Amino acid sequence: MKQTNYTTRVLTAEPGHKLTEADEAVAMEARTVTDRVYLAATDSPERWREITNEEADAILAAKREAAEAAEAAEIENTNLEMRNESTEG
Repeated sequence: MKQTNYTTRVLTAEPGHKLTEADEAVAMEARTVTDRVYLAATDSPERWREITNEEADAILAAKREAAEAAEAAEIENTNLEMRNESTEG
């Protein structure tokens, strides 16, 4: 039997804070916001930063708005397709 041991690095935000990507190029709606990050062997703690709960709330609100806008656009596209199909037939 072969046994392999792995060490996992875990980043945990301080109370009143969350973790998100450190790279400012990551779009607001694509950001991860979490209390804890389990790093892969190839990942680095420098890729993450701690933010306040207020900053996290702003990111989550932006994500929610982006998702709602995308859903509204999808509904509008579906409605347009249905109107086009009904006028063609």
